[in-house]
Amino acid sequence: MEASSEALLEQLSQLPSRKLAAALIELRYAADCIEPAIERLLVNPEEKVTRFRSGLQKALSGGSNIHRLKTLLLELNDPGIDPASGFSALVEFFKNDETLIEEYDDDGSVGYLFEGSAAELLAGFASRLDEEVVVEALEDLLLHDEYLVRAAAWHRVTRELSPGSLRRLESTLKGPKYSSESPRRVANLLESLATHLGDSVMLETTLTMTKPALGPDDSLKLAQMHLDKGEFQSALERLDADPSGKASDGYKGRDLRIRCLKELGRTAEHFLASWERFIAYPTVDDFEKLVQEIGEEYRDKLSTKVAESLPHTEFHALNASLLLHLGYTEEAERYVLENCQKLEHSFYGHLADLANLLKCRGKRQAAVICYRHLLEDILARGKSKAYHYAAEYYRILKEIDPEHLSYVPALRARHGRKYSFWEMVEKG
Repeated sequence: MEASSEALLEQLSQLPSRKLAAALIELRYAADCIEPAIERLLVNPEEKVTRFRSGLQKALSGGSNIHRLKTLLLELNDPGIDPASGFSALVEFFKNDETLIEEYDDDGSVGYLFEGSAAELLAGFASRLDEEVVVEALEDLLLHDEYLVRAAAWHRVTRELSPGSLRRLESTLKGPKYSSESPRRVANLLESLATHLGDSVMLETTLTMTKPALGPDDSLKLAQMHLDKGEFQSALERLDADPSGKASDGYKGRDLRIRCLKELGRTAEHFLASWERFIAYPTVDDFEKLVQEIGEEYRDKLSTKVAESLPHTEFHALNASLLLHLGYTEEAERYVLENCQKLEHSFYGHLADLANLLKCRGKRQAAVICYRHLLEDILARGKSKAYHYAAEYYRILKEIDPEHLSYVPALRARHGRKYSFWEMVEKG
Protein backbone atom coordinates (compact mmCIF):
# COMPACT_ATOMS: atom_id res chain seq x y z
CA MET A 1 0.00 0.00 0.00
CA GLU A 2 1.31 3.44 -0.90
CA ALA A 3 2.28 5.45 2.16
CA SER A 4 0.70 8.86 2.75
CA SER A 5 2.89 11.94 2.41
CA GLU A 6 2.85 12.44 6.19
CA ALA A 7 3.81 8.81 6.87
CA LEU A 8 6.56 8.97 4.26
CA LEU A 9 7.89 12.18 5.78
CA GLU A 10 8.03 10.50 9.17
CA GLN A 11 9.89 7.48 7.75
CA LEU A 12 12.41 9.57 5.84
CA SER A 13 13.07 11.81 8.83
CA GLN A 14 14.36 8.77 10.69
CA LEU A 15 17.10 8.12 8.10
CA PRO A 16 20.67 9.41 8.59
CA SER A 17 21.20 12.77 6.86
CA ARG A 18 24.20 11.48 4.90
CA LYS A 19 22.09 8.65 3.46
CA LEU A 20 19.44 11.12 2.29
CA ALA A 21 22.13 13.36 0.78
CA ALA A 22 23.58 10.39 -1.12
CA ALA A 23 20.12 9.54 -2.46
CA LEU A 24 19.64 13.10 -3.73
CA ILE A 25 22.99 12.99 -5.52
CA GLU A 26 22.04 9.69 -7.09
CA LEU A 27 18.76 11.18 -8.34
CA ARG A 28 20.37 14.43 -9.42
CA TYR A 29 20.04 13.87 -13.17
CA ALA A 30 16.97 11.62 -13.14
CA ALA A 31 14.66 14.52 -14.06
CA ASP A 32 15.06 18.19 -14.97
CA CYS A 33 13.30 19.36 -11.82
CA ILE A 34 15.56 17.57 -9.31
CA GLU A 35 18.79 19.56 -9.64
CA PRO A 36 17.00 22.93 -9.23
CA ALA A 37 15.25 21.47 -6.17
CA ILE A 38 18.61 20.49 -4.67
CA GLU A 39 19.95 23.94 -5.47
CA ARG A 40 17.03 25.53 -3.60
CA LEU A 41 17.83 23.42 -0.54
CA LEU A 42 21.39 24.75 -0.47
CA VAL A 43 20.50 28.46 -0.72
CA ASN A 44 19.93 30.35 2.53
CA PRO A 45 16.73 32.42 2.95
CA GLU A 46 18.37 35.82 2.53
CA GLU A 47 20.11 34.72 -0.66
CA LYS A 48 16.79 33.46 -2.06
CA VAL A 49 15.33 36.97 -1.91
CA THR A 50 18.48 38.38 -3.53
CA ARG A 51 18.28 35.77 -6.28
CA PHE A 52 14.62 36.59 -6.85
CA ARG A 53 15.28 40.32 -7.20
CA SER A 54 18.22 39.67 -9.51
CA GLY A 55 16.19 37.22 -11.60
CA LEU A 56 13.32 39.68 -11.81
CA GLN A 57 15.61 42.41 -13.15
CA LYS A 58 17.02 39.98 -15.69
CA ALA A 59 13.50 39.02 -16.75
CA LEU A 60 12.52 42.69 -17.13
CA SER A 61 15.40 43.18 -19.53
CA GLY A 62 14.28 40.22 -21.62
CA GLY A 63 17.06 37.92 -20.48
CA SER A 64 15.02 35.19 -18.79
CA ASN A 65 12.01 32.92 -19.34
CA ILE A 66 8.78 31.92 -17.63
CA HIS A 67 10.27 28.71 -16.20
CA ARG A 68 13.00 30.68 -14.44
CA LEU A 69 10.38 33.01 -12.95
CA LYS A 70 8.45 30.02 -11.62
CA THR A 71 11.61 28.62 -10.03
CA LEU A 72 12.41 31.95 -8.39
CA LEU A 73 8.91 32.13 -6.92
CA LEU A 74 9.27 28.59 -5.59
CA GLU A 75 12.39 29.66 -3.76
CA LEU A 76 10.44 32.35 -1.90
CA ASN A 77 8.21 29.68 -0.35
CA ASP A 78 10.53 29.42 2.63
CA PRO A 79 9.40 30.17 6.22
CA GLY A 80 12.94 31.33 7.02
CA ILE A 81 12.70 34.36 4.72
CA ASP A 82 12.30 37.71 6.45
CA PRO A 83 8.63 38.66 5.76
CA ALA A 84 9.42 42.32 5.06
CA SER A 85 12.05 41.35 2.45
CA GLY A 86 9.80 38.74 0.83
CA PHE A 87 6.81 41.08 0.82
CA SER A 88 8.66 44.00 -0.78
CA ALA A 89 10.21 41.71 -3.40
CA LEU A 90 6.77 40.42 -4.42
CA VAL A 91 5.27 43.91 -4.45
CA GLU A 92 8.01 44.83 -6.92
CA PHE A 93 7.08 41.74 -8.94
CA PHE A 94 3.44 42.86 -9.13
CA LYS A 95 4.37 46.45 -9.99
CA ASN A 96 6.22 45.16 -13.06
CA ASP A 97 3.24 43.11 -14.28
CA GLU A 98 2.84 45.06 -17.52
CA THR A 99 6.42 44.41 -18.70
CA LEU A 100 6.38 40.74 -17.67
CA ILE A 101 3.02 39.99 -19.25
CA GLU A 102 3.88 41.69 -22.52
CA GLU A 103 7.26 39.94 -22.64
CA TYR A 104 6.39 36.40 -21.55
CA ASP A 105 2.63 35.84 -21.58
CA ASP A 106 2.13 34.29 -25.02
CA ASP A 107 0.30 31.29 -23.51
CA GLY A 108 -1.30 33.03 -20.54
CA SER A 109 0.89 31.28 -17.97
CA VAL A 110 2.42 34.46 -16.50
CA GLY A 111 -1.07 35.70 -15.67
CA TYR A 112 -1.72 32.50 -13.73
CA LEU A 113 1.61 33.00 -11.96
CA PHE A 114 0.47 36.38 -10.65
CA GLU A 115 -3.00 35.20 -9.71
CA GLY A 116 -1.86 31.94 -8.13
CA SER A 117 1.46 31.36 -6.39
CA ALA A 118 2.58 35.01 -6.31
CA ALA A 119 -0.68 36.17 -4.65
CA GLU A 120 -0.51 33.32 -2.11
CA LEU A 121 3.11 34.09 -1.24
CA LEU A 122 2.37 37.80 -0.88
CA ALA A 123 -0.50 37.01 1.50
CA GLY A 124 1.73 34.70 3.51
CA PHE A 125 4.34 37.41 4.04
CA ALA A 126 1.65 40.03 4.70
CA SER A 127 0.16 37.94 7.51
CA ARG A 128 3.47 38.29 9.41
CA LEU A 129 3.85 42.07 8.97
CA ASP A 130 2.47 45.18 10.61
CA GLU A 131 -0.87 45.89 8.93
CA GLU A 132 0.02 49.55 8.38
CA VAL A 133 2.80 48.50 5.99
CA VAL A 134 0.52 46.08 4.16
CA VAL A 135 -2.33 48.58 3.77
CA GLU A 136 -0.03 51.28 2.38
CA ALA A 137 1.39 48.83 -0.13
CA LEU A 138 -2.09 47.71 -1.25
CA GLU A 139 -3.33 51.29 -1.62
CA ASP A 140 -0.43 52.03 -3.96
CA LEU A 141 -0.40 48.69 -5.76
CA LEU A 142 -4.03 48.75 -6.89
CA LEU A 143 -3.71 52.01 -8.79
CA HIS A 144 -3.58 51.55 -12.57
CA ASP A 145 -4.12 47.78 -12.57
CA GLU A 146 -4.24 47.60 -16.37
CA TYR A 147 -3.98 43.81 -16.63
CA LEU A 148 -6.22 43.10 -13.61
CA VAL A 149 -3.73 40.67 -12.02
CA ARG A 150 -2.99 42.87 -9.01
CA ALA A 151 -6.59 42.37 -7.89
CA ALA A 152 -5.71 38.73 -7.14
CA ALA A 153 -3.19 39.98 -4.59
CA TRP A 154 -5.80 42.33 -3.13
CA HIS A 155 -8.46 39.61 -2.76
CA ARG A 156 -5.99 37.21 -1.15
CA VAL A 157 -4.11 39.62 1.14
CA THR A 158 -7.22 41.39 2.48
CA ARG A 159 -8.38 38.08 3.97
CA GLU A 160 -5.56 38.46 6.50
CA LEU A 161 -6.41 42.01 7.62
CA SER A 162 -8.37 43.24 10.62
CA PRO A 163 -11.74 45.03 10.24
CA GLY A 164 -10.03 48.34 11.02
CA SER A 165 -7.59 47.94 8.14
CA LEU A 166 -10.36 46.85 5.81
CA ARG A 167 -12.37 49.97 6.69
CA ARG A 168 -9.33 52.13 5.94
CA LEU A 169 -9.05 50.50 2.52
CA GLU A 170 -12.76 51.09 1.98
CA SER A 171 -12.29 54.81 2.64
CA THR A 172 -9.32 54.94 0.29
CA LEU A 173 -11.24 53.27 -2.54
CA LYS A 174 -14.12 55.72 -2.09
CA GLY A 175 -11.78 58.73 -1.90
CA PRO A 176 -10.18 60.98 -4.53
CA LYS A 177 -7.14 58.75 -4.98
CA TYR A 178 -9.24 56.21 -6.89
CA SER A 179 -11.72 58.63 -8.49
CA SER A 180 -10.15 58.19 -11.94
CA GLU A 181 -10.17 54.38 -11.77
CA SER A 182 -12.77 52.19 -13.47
CA PRO A 183 -15.99 52.21 -11.38
CA ARG A 184 -16.49 48.51 -12.13
CA ARG A 185 -12.99 47.66 -10.88
CA VAL A 186 -13.40 49.73 -7.72
CA ALA A 187 -16.76 48.06 -7.10
CA ASN A 188 -15.12 44.65 -7.43
CA LEU A 189 -12.50 45.58 -4.84
CA LEU A 190 -15.13 46.98 -2.47
CA GLU A 191 -17.18 43.80 -2.88
CA SER A 192 -14.18 41.82 -1.68
CA LEU A 193 -13.86 44.04 1.40
CA ALA A 194 -17.58 43.79 2.16
CA THR A 195 -17.37 40.00 1.94
CA HIS A 196 -14.41 39.84 4.33
CA LEU A 197 -16.21 42.20 6.72
CA GLY A 198 -19.51 40.36 6.50
CA ASP A 199 -21.20 43.73 5.92
CA SER A 200 -24.42 43.04 3.99
CA VAL A 201 -25.38 46.74 3.76
CA MET A 202 -22.00 47.60 2.23
CA LEU A 203 -22.22 44.60 -0.09
CA GLU A 204 -25.66 45.59 -1.39
CA THR A 205 -24.52 49.18 -1.95
CA THR A 206 -21.43 47.93 -3.77
CA LEU A 207 -23.35 45.52 -5.98
CA THR A 208 -25.54 48.36 -7.26
CA MET A 209 -22.68 50.79 -7.88
CA THR A 210 -22.48 50.01 -11.59
CA LYS A 211 -26.04 48.79 -12.33
CA PRO A 212 -29.56 49.93 -11.57
CA ALA A 213 -30.77 46.89 -9.62
CA LEU A 214 -29.67 43.62 -8.07
CA GLY A 215 -29.58 40.54 -10.29
CA PRO A 216 -29.98 36.85 -9.35
CA ASP A 217 -26.24 36.40 -8.71
CA ASP A 218 -26.25 39.45 -6.45
CA SER A 219 -29.17 38.05 -4.45
CA LEU A 220 -27.23 34.81 -4.04
CA LYS A 221 -24.17 36.67 -2.78
CA LEU A 222 -26.24 38.55 -0.21
CA ALA A 223 -28.06 35.38 0.86
CA GLN A 224 -24.74 33.55 1.22
CA MET A 225 -23.41 36.34 3.44
CA HIS A 226 -26.46 36.13 5.73
CA LEU A 227 -26.08 32.35 5.84
CA ASP A 228 -22.38 32.61 6.77
CA LYS A 229 -23.37 34.94 9.62
CA GLY A 230 -26.05 32.54 10.86
CA GLU A 231 -28.87 34.84 9.76
CA PHE A 232 -30.93 32.09 8.16
CA GLN A 233 -34.27 33.90 7.89
CA SER A 234 -32.60 36.91 6.29
CA ALA A 235 -30.86 34.58 3.82
CA LEU A 236 -34.24 33.12 2.77
CA GLU A 237 -35.70 36.59 2.40
CA ARG A 238 -32.83 37.60 0.13
CA LEU A 239 -33.48 34.61 -2.11
CA ASP A 240 -37.20 35.30 -2.27
CA ALA A 241 -36.64 39.00 -2.99
CA ASP A 242 -35.12 38.27 -6.40
CA PRO A 243 -37.87 39.39 -8.81
CA SER A 244 -36.74 36.97 -11.54
CA GLY A 245 -36.91 33.96 -9.21
CA LYS A 246 -33.65 32.67 -10.67
CA ALA A 247 -31.70 33.01 -7.45
CA SER A 248 -33.76 30.20 -5.93
CA ASP A 249 -33.97 28.02 -9.02
CA GLY A 250 -30.28 27.26 -9.54
CA TYR A 251 -28.45 24.47 -7.75
CA LYS A 252 -26.60 26.87 -5.47
CA GLY A 253 -29.81 28.66 -4.54
CA ARG A 254 -31.57 25.37 -3.79
CA ASP A 255 -28.64 24.27 -1.60
CA LEU A 256 -28.74 27.55 0.28
CA ARG A 257 -32.50 27.31 0.87
CA ILE A 258 -32.22 23.74 2.13
CA ARG A 259 -29.49 24.69 4.59
CA CYS A 260 -31.52 27.61 5.96
CA LEU A 261 -34.75 25.62 6.33
CA LYS A 262 -32.87 22.87 8.16
CA GLU A 263 -31.21 25.33 10.53
CA LEU A 264 -34.57 27.00 11.21
CA GLY A 265 -36.16 23.65 12.04
CA ARG A 266 -38.80 23.93 9.32
CA THR A 267 -38.80 20.19 8.70
CA ALA A 268 -41.66 19.83 6.20
CA GLU A 269 -40.31 22.64 4.01
CA HIS A 270 -36.78 21.28 4.36
CA PHE A 271 -37.85 17.83 3.14
CA LEU A 272 -39.82 19.28 0.23
CA ALA A 273 -36.96 21.56 -0.86
CA SER A 274 -34.52 18.62 -0.67
CA TRP A 275 -36.80 16.49 -2.85
CA GLU A 276 -37.29 19.27 -5.40
CA ARG A 277 -33.54 19.76 -5.70
CA PHE A 278 -33.06 16.05 -6.30
CA ILE A 279 -35.89 15.54 -8.79
CA ALA A 280 -34.65 18.49 -10.89
CA TYR A 281 -31.52 16.43 -11.65
CA PRO A 282 -31.99 12.87 -10.39
CA THR A 283 -28.61 11.15 -10.30
CA VAL A 284 -27.13 8.46 -8.10
CA ASP A 285 -24.93 10.97 -6.27
CA ASP A 286 -27.83 13.33 -5.71
CA PHE A 287 -30.01 10.52 -4.39
CA GLU A 288 -27.37 9.76 -1.79
CA LYS A 289 -27.25 13.46 -0.98
CA LEU A 290 -31.04 13.42 -0.57
CA VAL A 291 -30.88 10.47 1.83
CA GLN A 292 -28.11 12.16 3.82
CA GLU A 293 -30.23 15.32 4.02
CA ILE A 294 -33.51 13.69 5.05
CA GLY A 295 -32.25 10.66 6.98
CA GLU A 296 -31.08 7.11 6.34
CA GLU A 297 -34.30 5.77 7.86
CA TYR A 298 -36.19 7.17 4.86
CA ARG A 299 -34.04 5.43 2.21
CA ASP A 300 -36.58 2.74 1.26
CA LYS A 301 -39.49 5.17 1.08
CA LEU A 302 -37.43 7.56 -1.02
CA SER A 303 -36.37 4.74 -3.37
CA THR A 304 -40.00 3.82 -3.95
CA LYS A 305 -40.96 7.44 -4.52
CA VAL A 306 -38.12 7.88 -7.02
CA ALA A 307 -39.14 4.79 -8.99
CA GLU A 308 -42.70 6.09 -9.16
CA SER A 309 -41.75 9.67 -10.02
CA LEU A 310 -39.22 9.26 -12.83
CA PRO A 311 -40.75 10.02 -16.25
CA HIS A 312 -41.09 6.88 -18.38
CA THR A 313 -42.10 8.51 -21.66
CA GLU A 314 -38.76 10.22 -22.23
CA PHE A 315 -35.32 8.66 -22.00
CA HIS A 316 -32.42 9.74 -19.82
CA ALA A 317 -29.53 7.35 -19.30
CA LEU A 318 -29.01 8.76 -15.79
CA ASN A 319 -32.57 7.77 -14.85
CA ALA A 320 -31.94 4.17 -15.89
CA SER A 321 -28.65 4.11 -13.96
CA LEU A 322 -30.46 5.47 -10.90
CA LEU A 323 -33.11 2.73 -11.10
CA LEU A 324 -30.34 0.13 -11.22
CA HIS A 325 -28.64 1.73 -8.23
CA LEU A 326 -31.89 1.57 -6.26
CA GLY A 327 -32.38 -2.10 -7.06
CA TYR A 328 -35.14 -1.67 -9.64
CA THR A 329 -33.37 -3.83 -12.20
CA GLU A 330 -36.42 -5.03 -14.11
CA GLU A 331 -37.84 -1.52 -14.26
CA ALA A 332 -34.54 -0.18 -15.58
CA GLU A 333 -34.42 -2.81 -18.32
CA ARG A 334 -38.02 -2.15 -19.32
CA TYR A 335 -37.34 1.59 -19.35
CA VAL A 336 -34.47 1.12 -21.83
CA LEU A 337 -36.42 -1.29 -24.06
CA GLU A 338 -39.47 0.96 -24.21
CA ASN A 339 -37.33 3.96 -25.19
CA CYS A 340 -34.78 2.29 -27.47
CA GLN A 341 -35.58 4.70 -30.30
CA LYS A 342 -34.63 7.69 -28.16
CA LEU A 343 -31.08 6.74 -27.23
CA GLU A 344 -29.54 9.22 -29.66
CA HIS A 345 -30.47 12.06 -27.31
CA SER A 346 -28.32 10.62 -24.52
CA PHE A 347 -24.96 12.00 -23.46
CA TYR A 348 -22.31 9.55 -24.64
CA GLY A 349 -20.59 9.07 -21.28
CA HIS A 350 -23.85 8.48 -19.43
CA LEU A 351 -24.98 5.89 -21.97
CA ALA A 352 -21.62 4.10 -21.84
CA ASP A 353 -21.87 3.87 -18.04
CA LEU A 354 -25.44 2.57 -18.32
CA ALA A 355 -24.45 -0.09 -20.87
CA ASN A 356 -21.77 -1.39 -18.51
CA LEU A 357 -24.17 -1.42 -15.56
CA LEU A 358 -26.78 -3.36 -17.54
CA LYS A 359 -24.17 -5.88 -18.62
CA CYS A 360 -22.97 -6.36 -15.05
CA ARG A 361 -26.55 -6.80 -13.80
CA GLY A 362 -27.22 -9.48 -16.41
CA LYS A 363 -29.68 -7.40 -18.42
CA ARG A 364 -28.28 -8.57 -21.73
CA GLN A 365 -31.00 -7.37 -24.13
CA ALA A 366 -30.95 -3.78 -22.86
CA ALA A 367 -27.14 -3.79 -22.71
CA VAL A 368 -26.94 -4.94 -26.35
CA ILE A 369 -29.20 -2.08 -27.45
CA CYS A 370 -26.99 0.45 -25.66
CA TYR A 371 -23.70 -1.00 -26.93
CA ARG A 372 -24.98 -1.16 -30.52
CA HIS A 373 -26.01 2.47 -30.34
CA LEU A 374 -22.64 3.52 -28.92
CA LEU A 375 -20.77 1.53 -31.57
CA GLU A 376 -22.76 2.85 -34.51
CA ASP A 377 -22.75 6.42 -33.22
CA ILE A 378 -18.94 6.46 -33.29
CA LEU A 379 -18.83 4.95 -36.79
CA ALA A 380 -21.59 7.16 -38.17
CA ARG A 381 -19.74 10.26 -37.01
CA GLY A 382 -16.45 8.99 -38.41
CA LYS A 383 -14.65 9.58 -35.13
CA SER A 384 -11.47 7.72 -36.03
CA LYS A 385 -9.78 8.68 -32.76
CA ALA A 386 -12.58 6.86 -30.94
CA TYR A 387 -12.49 3.73 -33.08
CA HIS A 388 -10.69 1.84 -30.31
CA TYR A 389 -13.81 2.36 -28.16
CA ALA A 390 -15.98 1.13 -31.00
CA ALA A 391 -13.76 -1.94 -31.33
CA GLU A 392 -14.15 -2.60 -27.60
CA TYR A 393 -17.94 -2.35 -27.90
CA TYR A 394 -17.80 -4.75 -30.84
CA ARG A 395 -15.84 -7.20 -28.68
CA ILE A 396 -18.37 -6.94 -25.85
CA LEU A 397 -21.27 -7.46 -28.26
CA LYS A 398 -19.55 -10.54 -29.63
CA GLU A 399 -19.47 -11.92 -26.08
CA ILE A 400 -22.98 -11.06 -24.87
CA ASP A 401 -25.17 -10.86 -28.02
CA PRO A 402 -26.43 -14.24 -29.26
CA GLU A 403 -27.48 -12.56 -32.51
CA HIS A 404 -24.13 -10.90 -33.10
CA LEU A 405 -23.28 -12.96 -36.21
CA SER A 406 -26.51 -11.89 -37.91
CA TYR A 407 -25.88 -8.26 -36.86
CA VAL A 408 -22.38 -8.02 -38.38
CA PRO A 409 -23.40 -8.12 -42.11
CA ALA A 410 -25.75 -5.17 -41.65
CA LEU A 411 -23.03 -3.31 -39.73
CA ARG A 412 -20.55 -3.93 -42.56
CA ALA A 413 -23.09 -2.76 -45.12
CA ARG A 414 -23.43 0.55 -43.29
CA HIS A 415 -19.82 1.09 -42.28
CA GLY A 416 -17.70 -1.19 -44.44
CA ARG A 417 -15.43 1.68 -45.51
CA LYS A 418 -14.29 2.39 -41.94
CA TYR A 419 -11.16 0.32 -42.67
CA SER A 420 -9.16 1.29 -39.58
CA PHE A 421 -12.04 0.19 -37.36
CA TRP A 422 -12.30 -3.22 -39.04
CA GLU A 423 -8.53 -3.65 -38.76
CA MET A 424 -8.82 -3.11 -34.99
CA VAL A 425 -11.65 -5.63 -34.83
CA GLU A 426 -9.65 -8.25 -36.75
CA LYS A 427 -6.60 -7.76 -34.53
CA GLY A 428 -8.85 -8.60 -31.65
